Amino acid sequence: MTTETHFIDGKQTLEQQQDALNFVQNLRSRKVIDYAKSSQSNATVKANAAVSIDVPLADPQPGALALVAVTAANPAATIIAEQLAAGNGIVFHQKLFVGGAETEVLGFRKL
Repeated sequence: MTTETHFIDGKQTLEQQQDALNFVQNLRSRKVIDYAKSSQSNATVKANAAVSIDVPLADPQPGALALVAVTAANPAATIIAEQLAAGNGIVFHQKLFVGGAETEVLGFRKL
């Protein structure tokens, strides 16, 4: 399976980025397997890079991604436990740009 990198504007809200990632999956029959800050970011350009793989049309298409920001009030361990209990698997746990600021984010998809 070939991988592709898709750049998403890190100045967007988390919801806008989630929508952009799901658009990539739905429009192109791809599955996002990782999402993190782009190494090409700098002081003025805040970009995140999504890595995706092909999903043959005959195969089941991936479920929608759900992005959740980690905060002091909502730590990663709590989020992961809640999502696993709801039947969602973790896709990534990375630092991203959200609204232009570095933010710890977890990505989930239905198992």
